[in-house]
Amino acid sequence: MRHNVPVLFAVCVGYGFCTGLFDFAVPFYLRSHGMSFAEIGYIFAISALVIFFLRIYLARLSDLVGRKLLYVGSLALTSLSYLGFPYVRGLAGLAALRTGADLSFGVRETMHATALYESRREGYLSLQGKTRAVEMAFTAAGTITAAYLIFDYRVAFAVPFAVMVATVAVFAFGFAEPAALEGAERQGLGLLKLFSASFPREIVILAATGFIFGASISASHRYVPPLFFEVKFHLPMPVIGQIQLVHVLSHVPALFLVGWLVTRRLRAVFFWTLLVEGLFIALAGCFGRLGPTLFFWWTHDIIGAGFWAPIQWALIQQYARRDSRGLDASVVPAVTALGYILGPLMAGWLAGLRRVPFTAAELSPAAAISLPLIASGAIMVMAALPLLLLPPDKASGAPS
Repeated sequence: MRHNVPVLFAVCVGYGFCTGLFDFAVPFYLRSHGMSFAEIGYIFAISALVIFFLRIYLARLSDLVGRKLLYVGSLALTSLSYLGFPYVRGLAGLAALRTGADLSFGVRETMHATALYESRREGYLSLQGKTRAVEMAFTAAGTITAAYLIFDYRVAFAVPFAVMVATVAVFAFGFAEPAALEGAERQGLGLLKLFSASFPREIVILAATGFIFGASISASHRYVPPLFFEVKFHLPMPVIGQIQLVHVLSHVPALFLVGWLVTRRLRAVFFWTLLVEGLFIALAGCFGRLGPTLFFWWTHDIIGAGFWAPIQWALIQQYARRDSRGLDASVVPAVTALGYILGPLMAGWLAGLRRVPFTAAELSPAAAISLPLIASGAIMVMAALPLLLLPPDKASGAPS
């Protein structure tokens, strides 16, 4: 199944480009139609709620029917959502399309990590880091492309549709199903049974961290960054695109090197990099000048997610049970996505404040738009604490 690895790299290219373009364009598109920060928060929160329920169910289904069918289906639905976005106006319709676009993220994240592990377990941490690095590099390319395409939103959303269709074709014709489905238990796909299932203790701990982290990251990263730089520093769109280009690319060096640099003490590296990332995100919202803001905004992932994200997936695969790997591997990202419901709502409320709560003090738009970053960073620091409950790192080092 080793030929699956190049196919998964190719999917990362197309998927990364599309998500970078789409995620940059959407906040500006919604604001251009007069939507408030709170309304934008509702759109993202509704999407997160639906994805939470679908994610675990579809992941368990993948244990029975394989990864390929669900991977292809989620990407195809996302492409159609891209195409329909500029033709829908209502809150409910936009929330539905955002859900369709996010479904591939919810399904694909688990499918990609698990399919990669089942295709080649040797050197998994390094491979996971490299595929994410490629994805981030092309997410950056999509981000800067969006900054120059959103003069016409129909074009801005048609381009990722076309690229995603090509990506679906590459995966559908190039990927060979690695999962052995013979003898799989084909009973008990009900949601109630899945949510009441007993999971390994380590998976539960990682899920607790994921929930807190989800609330944190979705408050500062889902739709806030482009609007933050526009409202606080009055920057033009191409400049904001360049800032986000550097932000996304900041993940890449650590993702490429994590398999070489981190060979032991995975829990400790996970804990400290997540904690430092939270501190840096909070600091990015604390300054009135662009220079220090950019320093902390551009560095929080260099020593944060660039390291801990592939480590998290390596630990998930290590602790997941072999006969229910898809289900177990879906729990952490699914519970993380549950936190994504809270973050956009919190960010929308904070960014829309015009008075300090319980006082008569006025709050400027520039100060209010900084609050989601500060709150996000503080919550992310707390997300690191459950990791201290994980078993001590194995002396043998990183899982392969």
